[in-house]
Amino acid sequence: LHPALRATGRESLADVVPRERVLQYAASVRGERAQLARRLAKLRQQDAHTQALCEQIAKTLQQVLQDDAVVAAAQAIQQEHARAESELLPALCGLVPQEGAAPASVLEDEKRSASMLEGLARACSGMRDLLSELQASWERRQHSFMQRLREVAYIQSKVRNVERQAALLEEEINVQRNYSQVFGKLQRLPKAYHKALCEIARRRDFKTRYAAQGDHARGILARMMEEENVRRRVFQQRYGCQLPADLFSSLGSIAPATAVTVSEFDVALPNIDFASLLQAADLSSGADAARHQVPPGGTGFFSPGGGGT
Repeated sequence: LHPALRATGRESLADVVPRERVLQYAASVRGERAQLARRLAKLRQQDAHTQALCEQIAKTLQQVLQDDAVVAAAQAIQQEHARAESELLPALCGLVPQEGAAPASVLEDEKRSASMLEGLARACSGMRDLLSELQASWERRQHSFMQRLREVAYIQSKVRNVERQAALLEEEINVQRNYSQVFGKLQRLPKAYHKALCEIARRRDFKTRYAAQGDHARGILARMMEEENVRRRVFQQRYGCQLPADLFSSLGSIAPATAVTVSEFDVALPNIDFASLLQAADLSSGADAARHQVPPGGTGFFSPGGGGT
């Protein structure tokens, strides 16, 4: 620290930092960070489990869509029905006796038609069995599909839960990041301290120059007042006394004195100037202080060559 800021137990910049409070804050932030890390690991496990369930449900759905039991049963019914229409029924119609046929041929056709009817009945019975199998396959497929839909809804709820937890965790991580950025002030503290020293020296230098300009202005105004009053007295003595008293009553007045006061300010600033900054060991170079320093004489309003009137 600058010699003007040193005191017992306060020799360096670190002594003015609330160490215990900073350590407690850092421990609190570190604990919250560890808790967030555990929550993040748990969320990753849930996400991996949800991904595995999604892949499993996708495979099961693919198997359900590839199951051709219903299609096979329907095709079997169609084939059997087509065979009955194209083979059995025409063959049966061909065994109907013609008008005037011989009795022996009629008996023979009746025997053959009975056999054909039995074959057609077996075909119809087979189609009824296939139809029952088709209905059972369709019901099984519907049941499996509904089960898969319930599983998909369950997975969707899992995904939404993971998304909600991820959103909450992201908000808490952002808050944690803001908490961690507070420690950046400690890193910027030395630079801010050096800038503050230069600012204090600059303000004290300005106060000195400001007060000097006030004194200079009071002197100029006092001389102006004295010169003006001398000229007024001379006029009054030479010409004013010869004029009627009620003609120009205001010619006997004189120029009033002007008070230029500078209120006290920056009285609480420590005793730090540019010379002490250049000599202090806290600054490795006096370039910053020299850059802020104003040359003697300044550029005040009433300074010579400053453009003042």
